[in-house]
Amino acid sequence: MRGILPFGLLFSALIAIQGCAPLQSEDTAKLPRSAVEQQLSSSDPSNYYVYAARLFHEGAKEDAVFWFYVGEIRYRFYLAANPTLDPSGAPALFSSLHEEVGSVVNGWAGADPDSWAKQMGRALAWDATNDNKFTSKATYAKQWQDARLGLEKLKEEVVANKAQILEERKKRGL
Repeated sequence: MRGILPFGLLFSALIAIQGCAPLQSEDTAKLPRSAVEQQLSSSDPSNYYVYAARLFHEGAKEDAVFWFYVGEIRYRFYLAANPTLDPSGAPALFSSLHEEVGSVVNGWAGADPDSWAKQMGRALAWDATNDNKFTSKATYAKQWQDARLGLEKLKEEVVANKAQILEERKKRGL
């Protein structure tokens, strides 16, 4: 299993790319959890991934899965709403974060498909009931629903294939 990039390297890269987002990567790493969570809905979607990596590193792994999937919805939505972004900016960062943080978080989550699906459900519920001050749900309603649908389908696949997921992990020695 791959490891999450060292926090210093991850944060340095994000600070350079983020610009003037209300919540900066260094804040996501240092502020108390409640303060971070209060500000996430108005921040760059990369912060959700940074926060998930922090939580995973701190041992709050179920919460890391939850915030990773909130980030997944929010980042995919942002990219869909902004299809003309420079591919070397936010789209490249999304791919990198998805690979680095996602491989670790999903690798851990796959050991318990019921909890995995539960955290995806929590993420969908949180996203539905919390404002997105970074990308307008009203202006880009179709893109928002499409981003949510992707996670809903993944959740359904995990639930439907629970036994297969566990068997595959067992074969791989996980």
